[in-house]
Amino acid sequence: HLTTSLLAVTLLTSFGSSMLYGYNLAVVNSPAGYIKDFYNRTIVSRNGTGVSEKTLTVMYSLTVSVFAIGGLVGSLLVGILVTKFGRKGTVVNSSVLVFIAGSLMGLSRICGSPEMVILGRFITGIHSGNRNRDARRQRRCAPYGGASEAHPRHSGLLSPPGVSLSVVPMYLGEIAPKNLRGFLGLIPSIFICVG
Repeated sequence: HLTTSLLAVTLLTSFGSSMLYGYNLAVVNSPAGYIKDFYNRTIVSRNGTGVSEKTLTVMYSLTVSVFAIGGLVGSLLVGILVTKFGRKGTVVNSSVLVFIAGSLMGLSRICGSPEMVILGRFITGIHSGNRNRDARRQRRCAPYGGASEAHPRHSGLLSPPGVSLSVVPMYLGEIAPKNLRGFLGLIPSIFICVG
């Protein structure tokens, strides 16, 4: 049955991973103008002249997309980390990445460094990654033509999950009793939406 400690672990683990993913996925959309302005002002202070709108758009696009690249790196590291630290250890140790990334992005304005924002987003991607629920569906539909050719209803690009989005469902499945695995497995998805 569902105990208070099991529910607390599920909520805290999901809060520290899935909610951060949901937040970091959308956080760069609203302040796009401010981010571009920060990049331009920093470049003006360094070089004496600004850059074109096209260059700013490329820099902003890099800032947004590097999150997914970090997710790819995180998804490649997760097997090694789980083998070395175990599921719980990987969840706990990967939390350090959030603090490093947050510090880089938070101090970027003081240091006048757009590179710190981009590096912070990359590190956040390693931790959180880019989760695409269609990936699981495509693997499930392998009988319809193999892994490379998914069922037509489930087409779409596969996006790599980072460390935490790969480990948290494994960890929750490990600690949950059989009758609660579905319920506890749903909690991280709810936290993605909340973030």
